[in-house]
Amino acid sequence: MSISIKWWRPLQSDEKSMSSFETFYPFPRFPPEIRRIIYLLATPPRYVFVNEYPKPDSDSYGDFCESFDTRVPIPGNLTIHPSLAYFAHNWCQRVRVNKPPREAWNFNTYNARRSKSLQTTLDSYGFMSSKKPYQPWTPTADVPEIPAHWLAERPALAWHFTRESHFRSRTPIPPLLHTCTESRQVLIDYGYELTFRTRTSGPRVWFCYCYDVLCLLSRGYDDSCGVLDGCPWNIGQFLPDDLRRVRRLAIQDTFDPSDECGIALTSGALRLFSGIRELLLIQQNLRWAHKFWFPGVEEAGDQGEWTYLDDQELWDWVAPDLADILDYDLRRNRERLCLEYYDATLAEYERVHKGDLCGFFQYVSKKYETGLRDERVRVLGVREEGQMTVTTSWNIPSVTLVTSGPKHAIRALLRCRERYWQDPQERDYRNPNANLRSLFPF
Repeated sequence: MSISIKWWRPLQSDEKSMSSFETFYPFPRFPPEIRRIIYLLATPPRYVFVNEYPKPDSDSYGDFCESFDTRVPIPGNLTIHPSLAYFAHNWCQRVRVNKPPREAWNFNTYNARRSKSLQTTLDSYGFMSSKKPYQPWTPTADVPEIPAHWLAERPALAWHFTRESHFRSRTPIPPLLHTCTESRQVLIDYGYELTFRTRTSGPRVWFCYCYDVLCLLSRGYDDSCGVLDGCPWNIGQFLPDDLRRVRRLAIQDTFDPSDECGIALTSGALRLFSGIRELLLIQQNLRWAHKFWFPGVEEAGDQGEWTYLDDQELWDWVAPDLADILDYDLRRNRERLCLEYYDATLAEYERVHKGDLCGFFQYVSKKYETGLRDERVRVLGVREEGQMTVTTSWNIPSVTLVTSGPKHAIRALLRCRERYWQDPQERDYRNPNANLRSLFPF
């Protein structure tokens, strides 16, 4: 925050009658309570994008697999972190071979008829020890043991369980954390801290759990990406204590409230973020926005194509608008903006409400919340064979639909919306007589 300061001096006799409102005292002379309020008001909530980065000598899954055979010649070199038990409801289906008792998995898993044990113990050679074998948790049917020799045969799974990485964010740190000792201490006392550890690295991201929004972008979904978290947002590398503290979460994907599969993925994420109070669903991501997405709307001084900016300081978010669906210019980008599935839902809503479209997005949000509650009831009601413990419930947050992106793209989108509402009949794609001149801006 920039504050213009007029240094204090003793009042002259002809100035003593002046109102106190005409004199600005130096900022350090404000009472501590006033200074604290200014520090906090000058630090707005942030969209904190958190990404995982591997260690320097293992940049990818391919690098990990190449070094796996030489780095892990002995199963004892694999360390199973205790926090993996928190994700057991996702990975236990892939590790069924290791269910108790321990002798049940001490054979070649590719040849079940082999009778000789793969691992012999020291007591078979006459050695005795009072030290028990390392166990990150007590194995149960719900949280089975992950045998090191079994994992050593499967580098694809070991990638998820044992890879070395850390979290970083390109979101700028609040400036007042580095302005002076007092401002830094005020923000730390308010809740700003270094957090988001991994199983192999300490915290590196400044975040306020009660104020900031943790933003996770989708990596796409395949059979391997959900081993630990069961969803496409790479949650499995976070530590459980950090996950449970997050209160505001933003995730990106195509969110159709009628899609049970999509609801299940989001519900799986909320099961891990058990304390979420507010969920922002990114319906439109203008990350790669191009000026031709918004024909007829140019930035002042714009020269040529927009430059892609990944500096999250320039990011913002706004609520979605009906113009995003109905304006014939904006509809051309609907596949990129994740709004194509709204056509049928909007038509049904318009029919039921006799043409009144006010409240449509609130209706979609409530429908999504209902779907999340129904999915939670379904999950809590399913008890697998042999399950010993009761599944812990989780909170269903309020759902808000948002559009996010760099501020220059957000401004262009808002101007397109304004243009639509100035003449909605002329720009509505459903109007056969609509002016289509800007459909071909090239």
